Amino acid sequence: MDDIESIYENECLDFDLMELLAELVLNRLTSWANQEIYAPLGGKLTTSTPLKESVNAGAIVNRLSPLNPNIVIHFGMIQEIYRDALVFPIYSEKLAESSENFKNKNWDMFKGARFKFETGVPTLTSKEISPISAFFSNAWIEEYKKIANTNTELMSKERLDIIIKTLPARFLMFELMISWVFFHELSHLIQCHYKLKGDTSENIEYYEVVGGFTESDFSGQSREILADIEGLNLTVQYMEREGFYGPNSMYLLLCSMTCMFNRFCSNGYLNKFHEVKGVHPHPVIRDDFIHEYFCSLMAKTTPFVWEPSIRESILLGYGYLTIRSAMAAGLFWANRYQCFDGKDYPSYMTLQMTTRTKDAEAYKTELRRITHTQLKVITTEHLYSATTTKLLFKQGVFEK
Repeated sequence: MDDIESIYENECLDFDLMELLAELVLNRLTSWANQEIYAPLGGKLTTSTPLKESVNAGAIVNRLSPLNPNIVIHFGMIQEIYRDALVFPIYSEKLAESSENFKNKNWDMFKGARFKFETGVPTLTSKEISPISAFFSNAWIEEYKKIANTNTELMSKERLDIIIKTLPARFLMFELMISWVFFHELSHLIQCHYKLKGDTSENIEYYEVVGGFTESDFSGQSREILADIEGLNLTVQYMEREGFYGPNSMYLLLCSMTCMFNRFCSNGYLNKFHEVKGVHPHPVIRDDFIHEYFCSLMAKTTPFVWEPSIRESILLGYGYLTIRSAMAAGLFWANRYQCFDGKDYPSYMTLQMTTRTKDAEAYKTELRRITHTQLKVITTEHLYSATTTKLLFKQGVFEK
């Protein structure tokens, strides 16, 4: 991203709008978490968005009052989330128009998939966008049309089509990124990770962007995987409750998570996954685990009432969404934040091709072993009776 692009984007980052959007979403999520989890236990979760420029988020729990934790999302994080949500749909449309990356002819392995699309972002139906995102995108489009009526250049069909397609995706991606970050932090809290951390201090903090690690912490990395998975599960439930559960919104959720994995990566793209320092696994590994769980979740929730061939085409479609989202988010990140010249694969995609190597498989096997061991403790200490972790442990998902 060059300086001119950055200046233009900064002009689009309206503080009041970002604050209002984040507040609407986080208030809704916090209210649900208290009603569903903390209030029945006699506790209360709070969420704060301090005006700090640092791009970070975290969860804080006090050992003496573990049922009254706090989720913190710095405004610097909210701003950068909005920036990515603003640019990702537009960049994706430009990429689809200028390359063959998303053309169906290049995706033969998913021939027969129930849902595929060649455009940059899919067209969201009314049942695939949340009430919050629909309200803001509809108001924005109507205002644009009013302004465009006095400027024929703004009212061109091509420009209007792009606005109508990318605006809903922008607001929904923002909501999904904020939601997933919230549920990821909530998962750290309700899984009682502080009891496994080995930290004897009174206040325990989990921040996503932390430097200074000199060694790998496989136990910490396995807890991040569990927070990723339960965070995804809770976000999908949120989508169902709010009435925007569908393949196109799922695609944007998967893109959102890959973007967040990259943003949380403070180690850069190391070539050897098992050498990643600290508690956060490599983004490629996090994607690998989350996509496996996503496909498993979709297989469990897709009804058997249709013809087998129809159900198979739906599940193949979900598989397509995982690969397509990883490619789109990987290209987006390479062009935005790395020196990518387009001559070869971006580093993220190059590393994805090595996830089946001997070293990578050994690393994932070790992560799975540690994850299953910690699940045994987590399922007994978990604060949420309807947690997905109990099923994961019972089925021995991480032992396979």
